[in-house]
Amino acid sequence: MIHAYVFARLKPGTSESVMEKIPSITYVQSVSIVSGAYDMVVRVSVSHLEQLHDVTSTIHILPGILKTSTQIIEKEFSNAS
Repeated sequence: MIHAYVFARLKPGTSESVMEKIPSITYVQSVSIVSGAYDMVVRVSVSHLEQLHDVTSTIHILPGILKTSTQIIEKEFSNAS
């Protein structure tokens, strides 16, 4: 399984409408509004890189998305209880 984060910059005033659309995209695990250089972080899990490309292409063309940057997770640690 390939996991990635898609960071997105949004047009001001569009976060609610974009946030409503993202969860319905296949392979999206979660979406968060954040502060900082980007406005939104989307966690994606796919089986193949072609699927990741499809997801990022779908996100990138949504109204309100100005820019995306995709980061593939190479190794992940969790502090499971």
